[in-house]
Amino acid sequence: MKKKEVIEMAQKYSGRTISQVDYMAGFQAACNIVRQKIQTCCNEDFCDEMEELSQVAYMDLSSDD
Repeated sequence: MKKKEVIEMAQKYSGRTISQVDYMAGFQAACNIVRQKIQTCCNEDFCDEMEELSQVAYMDLSSDD
């Protein structure tokens, strides 16, 4: 998942900047939980998809550069 995609999702969620920031923070928190739980998963295809998603937890979403 790309940074631009996350920002676009937040913008679709709300036109208010504070709501967009909250959305992105919540999304990153969820991705961090996924990242932590991947280690106990046995389904390789699912783990690969979740590993890609979990990378959002490390993105700096403060600007759309």
